[in-house]
This record gives sequence, structure tokens and C-alpha cells, in this order.
Amino acid sequence: MEGFSFDSLYQEYLDYAKKIKKYVCNTTLLLNEALKAKKRIMFEGAQGTLLDVDHGTYPFVTSSNSTAGGALTGTGVGPTNIDKVIGVVKAYTTRVGEGPFPTEFSKDLMDRIRKKGKSSAQLPGVRGDAAGLTMCWSSMPSW
Repeated sequence: MEGFSFDSLYQEYLDYAKKIKKYVCNTTLLLNEALKAKKRIMFEGAQGTLLDVDHGTYPFVTSSNSTAGGALTGTGVGPTNIDKVIGVVKAYTTRVGEGPFPTEFSKDLMDRIRKKGKSSAQLPGVRGDAAGLTMCWSSMPSW
């Protein structure tokens, strides 16, 4: 088995560091200074409550906190700085990988929704099912 050169890898990643250095900072400090200066900040999350590691449909969850409160733990912004949370719900539910649905579409309708929505689940070998909107799921808070 052939090994690798530490010096070569170190130099390669040092070069990457030089390229991205201007984009790296203490984001907790940056965000809190912006709040102190009365600037508005918007946090966006791509997953809902049911994929949250603490509040979701375990074991079919992501490895992070995807609720509105999760934005706080991930950014270092305190909860008293949040004055509005807006939830957006699409008209159908999707899941990549494993996990149950209370309802499921036919394969034809699922394929049409994937195509129309440009779902990344169109990748070969990746399950990306869609199901009807389940209102009891949609009514769960995203605290």
C-alpha cells in the first residue's frame, strides 16, 4: 500500500487556506456586533422540525437542530435577539433516504413532482420520495 506525503498535503491545504482566509471570521462576534449596531439579520434553514435531531421522527433525522431554536445554537445569537420566525411549507412532503410517510403518492405522481421541483433525488441510486402534505406534521411548531 502506498502512503501519502504529509508535507505535500500540508502545502496543498495551506494553499486552500490562503484562498479562503478573507471569508473566515468569528461569526458569533460578527453577528452580535451587527445586532448591537441595530442591523437586521435573517437566518434560513432548509429542513423542518421533523428532521431535527431532538424533535424529529427519530431515527430518520439529520444530525443537527433544524428548528428556529437551532439557528441560535449554531450562531451564538441569544434568544432575546429573535423577534420574528416565519415558517414556509410546501404543498407536499419529501424525504431523501429512509423514513416513513403517513401518505404516499403514486410512483407516476412522485416522479412528476420530482421533475417539476427539480429534486436532487433524481440522482441515480438516491431515494427521494414525495407524499401529500400532512397537516398534523405541518402544524408542529418549529420553535
